[in-house]
Amino acid sequence: MRPSTLFVSSRCRVRAMLSSGSRVSRLWLVVALLLACGGSEQTRPASKSAASVEANRFVSETLGFSIARPEGWHFETAQLAERDHTKNGQETFGALQRKYEHEPFVTLLKYEQASSKLNPSVKVTLRPLAELQDKPPKQIASMVASGMKQTIPTFALLEPVRETELSGRRAGFLHAHFKAEDRASGITHHVRSRMWLVPRGDRLFIIGMSAPAEGEDTCEAEFAAIAASIEIDELE
Repeated sequence: MRPSTLFVSSRCRVRAMLSSGSRVSRLWLVVALLLACGGSEQTRPASKSAASVEANRFVSETLGFSIARPEGWHFETAQLAERDHTKNGQETFGALQRKYEHEPFVTLLKYEQASSKLNPSVKVTLRPLAELQDKPPKQIASMVASGMKQTIPTFALLEPVRETELSGRRAGFLHAHFKAEDRASGITHHVRSRMWLVPRGDRLFIIGMSAPAEGEDTCEAEFAAIAASIEIDELE
């Protein structure tokens, strides 16, 4: 079956804009890229080698981050995963952070095989906070939501942006709906996304979870379990 390619126009527009503008504008553009891809594209199968790492849990000692997948879900990770787990990599935290700041360093997918269905997913990236470092998480999330409304015309909050906790850390949280078009089939999918923005020092973890807004794949229980499994450690 031909893989679906969703939200291509917005994703390309976001990538084109990443090369210019302030760090603040680039931050919410990266978030838009994650939303555009998260749950909205199924072009690559999950990595077999990365998914076998510690069975159901991805652990990056380099980035101080770990996350567990529900039974039946699949990991799709950047090269960082194998390097981090096999202990063969020599790259520093800073080098890895720069390498993956524009793309997720770990992705969880419900379905391994591509289809015309919207594939529930979780994507995690790490960005510099830069001039946002002194701002509270809720304010950062509000700025991101405002930027999303400009980038994605159908983006709408399902509840007010709020502050919460993730892995015992203060986090900004937003819960939104948007539409994504499968350009191959012409089908428009209604996507529900949750996003946590978690500062740690001068970096920001962005954790996005996306799934169909209705039907059997809304994944409410799975997303709750995944969020509860996340551990963000202090780095020495």
